[in-house]
Amino acid sequence: YYTLSFSENLRRFFSKSSLDYLKNIFSPLFFLPFLSPTNLIFGISEVLKNTLSSNANMRNLYFHYSSALLPSLFVSSIFAVSKIRSYNFKKILLFVLVFYNLALTFKKGPFSYFFKKYKIDSQRLAVVKQLSKKYSDYNLVLSSTGQLAPFFAGRRVFIHFLFDPAYPQVGLSKSDIIKRAKKYRLAEVVVIGTWEIQGELAEYYYNKLKQDKDYKLVFEKLGVEVYERRVGR
Repeated sequence: YYTLSFSENLRRFFSKSSLDYLKNIFSPLFFLPFLSPTNLIFGISEVLKNTLSSNANMRNLYFHYSSALLPSLFVSSIFAVSKIRSYNFKKILLFVLVFYNLALTFKKGPFSYFFKKYKIDSQRLAVVKQLSKKYSDYNLVLSSTGQLAPFFAGRRVFIHFLFDPAYPQVGLSKSDIIKRAKKYRLAEVVVIGTWEIQGELAEYYYNKLKQDKDYKLVFEKLGVEVYERRVGR
């Protein structure tokens, strides 16, 4: 995700995506960490790691990429508040900080998704859970599409059947993605959620599997398909 080009790194750091990211991580603390720069310095590497990456996901607060930066932010804020002499103002500031942080956590952070209602197909979910029990062997090499991955990824080797949709941002071309279409062939079992097969490249991956004579369709129900490698292949 990175480059040694000085000019490109400058462009990435001052891009709208990076500036928005910096605003989103510092504004909930009213930029107080900057009043304690010696403590903030421990988080600089994390800031650079996320702002200089070509993958925009690393600047999205929904994901885990900012986790390692949080201790530095809050330690810096604590020392910044300690520098304020007025005890009464300090109490008010702490109260506002806590309230503001909680509000933003539930509005912009991952917790906001906790309150959203999602329509779940209970029959399809039951099918997937049944398959996850059937193929629960830790040493079984399995590949699946992304939405099914949480049910099958707890094993020694797991292969994501499709690809990261951020591939153009990280400098990969369509031809690069096409070359990886057969990575599933390392797996003994492939589980597909057919509703996830959207777009030209995803269909290319899917068709490669369906045309592969070394794999046999052994299960199909409610959009869930299971392919097993033929014995002796």
